[in-house]
Parts: sequence; C-alpha cells; structure tokens
Amino acid sequence: MERPKFVGAVLVAFVVAGCSFLPGPTVRIEAGVSPRMTPDQVAAAALERIHAMERTVGHVAKQAQIVSMTATTAAGVARLEPSAGHGGASTPGTLWLVRAEGTFANNRTPPGGEPLFATTGFFVISDVDGSVLEFGFP
Repeated sequence: MERPKFVGAVLVAFVVAGCSFLPGPTVRIEAGVSPRMTPDQVAAAALERIHAMERTVGHVAKQAQIVSMTATTAAGVARLEPSAGHGGASTPGTLWLVRAEGTFANNRTPPGGEPLFATTGFFVISDVDGSVLEFGFP
C-alpha cells in the first residue's frame, strides 16, 4: 500500500519549522499609552543595536533574541528598570523598555582595553523615531 505523499510533506515542514522556532517576546502596553511603533519595528531597532555590539566585541556572545517589550512612559521605565539611567527620564510620551538576550557591550572602552560585555540587557527606545535613548546590562 502506498503512503499518501502529503503526510511526508507535512512532517518535513513541521520538523523544519520546529528547528528554527524561537518563542516570541512578551509584549505589554501599559494603560494610557498609545504607541506609534509596532512591536516588530521596536524589535528591529533593538536587534540592530545588538548586532552593532556584536561587531564591537568581535563575536556573538549569545544569539540575539528579544525577551520582552513594554510600551510605557519615563516614569514606567524608572519603575520597571531601576538601573536605567537618565536617557529617557525627561522624554515625554511613549517609551519602549526592551529586555533582550545577545551581545551587550559597553561603549566606554579604555584605549588598548577589551570591551566588557554581557549576554542580557535592556534598551529604552523612543516611540517617536525608534532611537535607542539608553541601554544597560548587569
């Protein structure tokens, strides 16, 4: 008896899709916040910055992946990420707090020194233009 051909095709598609599957990030939009940017646009801005840091360090410390994105205000960023500096503190309107995994490198490497890096960190991204206002890592 001949096996139906479509069963094999479905199985191959399932296995290939399963090999490349990464769980999506958690997206949260706080009450009273109306973001202009889509989560995909915010994720692209964060991933672009992570890939730039990979080039700075000279290798990939961990595969880049967005863990969570929260559309909030400057006060919300301060509440959700106490280690955030003052990059977005005076910015009115909507900000995105993005937590990610990947290569996070410092931007103040002394001459002749190696950049410090971590495999987790956060970004504060402006909802107006997608610019990274600040970033940090443990």
